[in-house]
Amino acid sequence: MDKEIMNELEKAAELLSMDMGDIEKKWNEIVDTNGLELPKEQLLARGLFRQWYASVRVVQKSDNEGSSSSGNSLFKNAFGFFISLDDARDMMAIQRERIVNEYKRDSETTYNLGKVAIISNHADGFEMRRMGKTSESDGMTELVGVIEALPSNNVELDNGQFLVPVDTTENYGPRPNPNFGKPLPASEFRRSGVFIGEVDGVLGKYFFNYKGEHVVNFTPKTFEYVHFTCILNSTDATRIHGATDKTMMSLAYNEDLSDDDEKKVDVSALSVQDEIMGRSEDNYSPLVDLERYHQKVNDKTYNDRFVFTDGTATSINMKATKNGNRILNLSDLNADFVDDGGITTCWVPENIEIDFGIGSNVIVVGRTSQGTDESGNLRPVSINVTGLCVLDKRGGPPTGEAPVDIIIGNWWNHKILQTNTQISPISGSIKEQIVTFIGKERIKQYGKTYEVDHFKLKSKDMSIPKDKRLDFDIWFDEKNSIIVRVSYSRMGNWEYRLKSVN
Repeated sequence: MDKEIMNELEKAAELLSMDMGDIEKKWNEIVDTNGLELPKEQLLARGLFRQWYASVRVVQKSDNEGSSSSGNSLFKNAFGFFISLDDARDMMAIQRERIVNEYKRDSETTYNLGKVAIISNHADGFEMRRMGKTSESDGMTELVGVIEALPSNNVELDNGQFLVPVDTTENYGPRPNPNFGKPLPASEFRRSGVFIGEVDGVLGKYFFNYKGEHVVNFTPKTFEYVHFTCILNSTDATRIHGATDKTMMSLAYNEDLSDDDEKKVDVSALSVQDEIMGRSEDNYSPLVDLERYHQKVNDKTYNDRFVFTDGTATSINMKATKNGNRILNLSDLNADFVDDGGITTCWVPENIEIDFGIGSNVIVVGRTSQGTDESGNLRPVSINVTGLCVLDKRGGPPTGEAPVDIIIGNWWNHKILQTNTQISPISGSIKEQIVTFIGKERIKQYGKTYEVDHFKLKSKDMSIPKDKRLDFDIWFDEKNSIIVRVSYSRMGNWEYRLKSVN
């Protein structure tokens, strides 16, 4: 194919956010349909291609959703919910960091492989040196030139020079990469996910990919019914793509649409649990079988390695790690007890909301990982969370930081009577309390007589809703340092009595 035509097709693919293979397919279709003889009728073919390109751009720029949903349109309407959505990642920043680290470890090899260009100041701008290929030779040779401006994707070295990562991909399949040997762009954001729903009238599970600056603002909540515009992959019916800003601008939550909106769907009879199980049963694993699941999918492609599971929140740490994750620990309370307690650590990124407390039942979606400890022994399998659904909400997330010696609410730990605060075992919130001594008493239970101190434990803040307020009577056996009885009233009168001590 003529180089000028190839450049035009590549530009069209970039502006339309389409795969180059689809663009070439369209070019060949135009040539074949019109019986054109190339290269003799190349100008006519280019004219017809530009006509097609212009019509697609009109659709892209149109605000009329109806025009973008027709059967043969490039753009398709999607309705359903994401079960998984990765955080937006700057792939160029990741690649730049990796190449810089490679260069620091072995500068000579990294340079000779053509992965980087080294730039230094020059009287006429900047001198750029890199290893590359010329038309005269198939081997690598050093190329030196002068450029006017410093590429944006640069990293300053300690010696005052600049390192710039270079595109090392020679070909995309059968076609050459026009950017081979050129500096990589400063940034390229990407987001991927798993979508269950209807695309162009076909129900199914779709793998979603979106790249460009617009992905940063494309943040639909997982397990929430949404409408948006996408592009259906022409060669793989299980894949959909975001399209420039059109996908981001078209995003709408179904519940936010007015009742008279023709797009609004009655979802009252739909179940996200049934849909995810029906479409992704092979991706389900109970918490207790996570290690076995991890081993099974470890060698599979990224798309096929996601897992969904369910469990009960046993602890939540809202303080982000250095990687920006909060820690959610889950347990399968319906499973038999195991040696490690059956606790699974889930790493929850900041883009996923945690609006529930300890004791809540949740579905988590993500990808399993397993590291090693200092001795090289395998750690328990954990989950890098990309989606979360609350099935049974209890309380709210813990807020703020607590002292390391603060007591978790427990009616059999007498230290609860010696503190001004406690952590709620249900919500994880910090509660201020007042403990008042009522008097000494003698009580009998289960054939034993106890000499006890009677205490009243109440919330300090009485503006708290009554069902959230601390209000307990506690009987403490000081001689044996044990609490023997606790009583309270909430949805009835309750009393806990110590039966025996092992």
